[in-house]
Amino acid sequence: MKNRLEADFTYYTARTENQLMNVEVAPSTGYSHRKYNAGEVANKGIELQLTGSILNPSCALSWNATLNASRNNSKVIELYEGKESLRFGTVPMEYVYIEARPGQAFGQIYGYDYARNDKGQILVDNLGYPMATDELVALGDINPDVMLGLSNNLSYKGVNLSFLIDAQIGGEYFSQSAVYGHMYGTGVSSIEGREEWYSTHEGPTNSDEIPGVFPDGYIQEGVNAETGMVNTKPVDPLMRSAEVALFRKIMGDYVMDATNVRLREVVLGYQLPQKWLNATFISRANVSLVGRNLLFFYNANPDIDPEAGVNNQNIGTAIELNSMPGTRSYGFNIKLNF
Repeated sequence: MKNRLEADFTYYTARTENQLMNVEVAPSTGYSHRKYNAGEVANKGIELQLTGSILNPSCALSWNATLNASRNNSKVIELYEGKESLRFGTVPMEYVYIEARPGQAFGQIYGYDYARNDKGQILVDNLGYPMATDELVALGDINPDVMLGLSNNLSYKGVNLSFLIDAQIGGEYFSQSAVYGHMYGTGVSSIEGREEWYSTHEGPTNSDEIPGVFPDGYIQEGVNAETGMVNTKPVDPLMRSAEVALFRKIMGDYVMDATNVRLREVVLGYQLPQKWLNATFISRANVSLVGRNLLFFYNANPDIDPEAGVNNQNIGTAIELNSMPGTRSYGFNIKLNF
């Protein structure tokens, strides 16, 4: 194709041994942790990059584009001396844990979820609240299925336009903002059943049923754990949120899909004509406008930027803790060559 298309493909498989681990030790030692070189993690994946000239280079308008894609699969082979799990991160009040466990992908998100019967139905107690699992269960995986990037560069008579679109497909993260939004009634998820409850209850704490009015409110989908009958007991949505998140720590609803597609950067530049510079000591000049993190084409959880999580070398953005909203940035560049 006359050198207009270039492809680069990589397949890799690797095992990393004797990693540095921070392992808990008995308090009687006078320390809480000790560092060991131990464990083994296997990684394999692919990386693909395609670069092409979409328009013929002989045209006045040129258009070059690069597409890259990558996928990595990790698996924990073993930890220190038969240790069954190693925690790399948690959040205040221990809502969830980021763990490595032998035989599973590195970076699983563990927490309590809704208890269910053999049919997969949520179990509800006599108060109308959902019940939690007895043990921690896997709620998500911080590893994306695919990472994608598409960069474009168009030029025409000194004017240059470049933009970058990138995407993460798959992967999950825990959002404490979603927990608090639900608990304090500021999140969209807290609206369900609110009008029904306050229109059928009264009193200083809105807990008294209005005489002669059939009570209504948030009705948890599921079945009563004792009777097996479909749950029909209404509860105060605010109390339900506090009971689920604060006391029972059921976190299944707050582990979010990290899938997103965003316009990462746009640069519009202009190279000044050479004749404008002939009488100066400047050999080349370029001015440009730059915009970064401009918008989402798609975000599975539109309330939160998936990249707003706590940054850690092991767990990346797996935990989001009441982060500030993401920001756009704009800039103006002048580049001079002498």
